[in-house]
Amino acid sequence: MYLTTISKVLLLCTFVVSISCNDGEYYWRPWTAGSPPSDAVTTRDYRGVSYIVEAYVPYYGLFIGQVFANQHRVNVSVPSSSKTSDFVIQDSRYLKVLCTQNLEKLAWYPTHYNTIHNELVTAVVSPVLGGINVNDNLVYIGRIVDFNKRIVILGSVVEDNVLHYHYSGEAYTQRYYEILVIGSKCSSD
Repeated sequence: MYLTTISKVLLLCTFVVSISCNDGEYYWRPWTAGSPPSDAVTTRDYRGVSYIVEAYVPYYGLFIGQVFANQHRVNVSVPSSSKTSDFVIQDSRYLKVLCTQNLEKLAWYPTHYNTIHNELVTAVVSPVLGGINVNDNLVYIGRIVDFNKRIVILGSVVEDNVLHYHYSGEAYTQRYYEILVIGSKCSSD
């Protein structure tokens, strides 16, 4: 019995060592309006191609926004203790666009605020990190697809597990959304 347990532990350790996780599946590059990088992650709806950007909001941290090719500024929704606020980042030096060489490794995972915490803790999903706020909380990339309006809207998923986004001049929240994940986070050699 004792030798069998040791053998199982050694076999498990060998298996764990043979698994490699590549954290370089995505990266952030400076946003250049008018000439976005060719390796940028995009989404498309009737308005055209849009890009996922990480925006620095002074005194709040890094949050997710959505821009189109010739946009020089972005609206970002930031949760605060009482409500979601809307900020306009006008300086493109504060914007970085999400890029990847392995687009097939990224996927949109449907979830909602009641289950996302457990999915993150138990590693059911491996989300793409979109930023960090001043309270040291991680910010993830979320989206909703409104089939009635034929639009895709990007935003930030933060510590309250709700998607915060900007649309048509207003800040909103959504409890049911998709989160951007690394589809195959580990591979065995």
